[in-house]
Amino acid sequence: MRKVIVTNIVLIGGGLLLANLFYQEQMGLNTILFSIPILVMALAKHRHKAPYSLEVSISAAATFLAALAVVGNASALAKVMYWISLLTFLGFIQHQYLRFIPFAFSAALGSLALLPKSLYQSWSRHIAGTTSIHQLSRQLLRLIIPLGLFSFFLFIYYLANAKFGEIIDNILAQFSGPSILQFNGSQVLLFLLGFTLFGAGLVLSPLGDFFSALQEKFGLKLVRKRQKRWFEISFNPLVLKNRFKIGLITLAMLNGLLFIVNLTDLFYVWLSRRPLGAVELSQYVHEGTYLLIFAILLAAAVVLFIFRKNLNFYPDNEGLKRLAYLWIGQNIFMVFSVGQRNFQYLNAYGLTHKRIGVFIFLLIVTVGLVSLYLKVRDRKSIYFLLHRNSWSVFTILLVASLINWNLLITRVNLHANFIQHLDVHYLVVKLPAQNAFLLKKNEALISSQLLVHQAYLNSRLQEKVEHAKQKKNFRSWNWPYYLNQKYFKTCLLYTSPSPRDRG
Repeated sequence: MRKVIVTNIVLIGGGLLLANLFYQEQMGLNTILFSIPILVMALAKHRHKAPYSLEVSISAAATFLAALAVVGNASALAKVMYWISLLTFLGFIQHQYLRFIPFAFSAALGSLALLPKSLYQSWSRHIAGTTSIHQLSRQLLRLIIPLGLFSFFLFIYYLANAKFGEIIDNILAQFSGPSILQFNGSQVLLFLLGFTLFGAGLVLSPLGDFFSALQEKFGLKLVRKRQKRWFEISFNPLVLKNRFKIGLITLAMLNGLLFIVNLTDLFYVWLSRRPLGAVELSQYVHEGTYLLIFAILLAAAVVLFIFRKNLNFYPDNEGLKRLAYLWIGQNIFMVFSVGQRNFQYLNAYGLTHKRIGVFIFLLIVTVGLVSLYLKVRDRKSIYFLLHRNSWSVFTILLVASLINWNLLITRVNLHANFIQHLDVHYLVVKLPAQNAFLLKKNEALISSQLLVHQAYLNSRLQEKVEHAKQKKNFRSWNWPYYLNQKYFKTCLLYTSPSPRDRG
């Protein structure tokens, strides 16, 4: 019973902590201040499982790194990766036999949804184990009577003594606003979120058994199946031989076609020195890139379809495998060609989030194609592909969230190489106020590039500067905010008149 009471007190404390840190605040330093207690609490609760699994250790480190990324750059990607990492950690710490990120993430979401049921079952077990209702009531009275009397007299003293009431209001202002009776929907939702997040780390959910059983059905290695069925035709060796021949012809034809496409890219993308115009480059990238990416994903699906079931164990299938390796290799070359197209566009017109996103996606696709090669070579299962690539995507996005792309884009685009095609509208309007100090520092350069909508862009730039100058609570503090405050404070010191000038 004592453990249940302590657990509920911790959950309430977690709700109050989240409500206090995030109410009317943005994600910043408060993310780290929330992460440390929930990580420590969850690891301490499950210390009997130590040494923790590799997945628990990695997801815990990823959660803290993502929290640092939120403080370091406050980007949307960093914030999304923080919540994904935290939920993944909560899934792995509860169910350390899980290895698959989607299962751990789903288990954590299930724990959040089923927390009321889990708490009720926990209370019910302790009530059922009590020898009598009288004994249970005595245990409850030991808590209820002192807390009730304490709350009653606290309320009386709060109303009777103005100074004492002022002290209580100052204390409770950190949690619920300026008055003891003031709460709103946002605070309640934040409290419930903190309560359930702590609960997902401390209260065991039955969903882990479900996902564990589901995970056991999948293996990393393929197993040859020799099942007897009513319709033997599907297992006829002649059918398997026909599938082998069809796969051989298909991959041979597709490799020939892709060779011509890659040869075209080799001459016109890699070796060509002809400068491309703005319209041609834009069409080259925007229309061609997405179709090629779709073709690469479809190519992976073709290999998965051909190397399904017992065809992986067909004797003398090395020729088919070599064609698959060539097909995968040519698709990797096409990935690099798409990257080269994107780089040419970037080199002419500077960085944007979409162009960076294309590079990140191409990296993910490359890793996926390499894992597809391993799947064919080592007779791995589709679960192997999903497991390997889920971790790859998670790692790549986590690393990407550590970089402040907004400041990097602004610095690169303000470089002398990109001034001719500087997209002022993108830097001023599309990017958040993090880059305000860089834009203000290069205001003369930006003004010289304003050919249209000059008044509008100047007003938007001034709005961004004013927004960046606004003071923040320490809970919302982040590194871009610090850089803006430092720059504008320095400018203010240099522009303020000295006492002698005032005289």
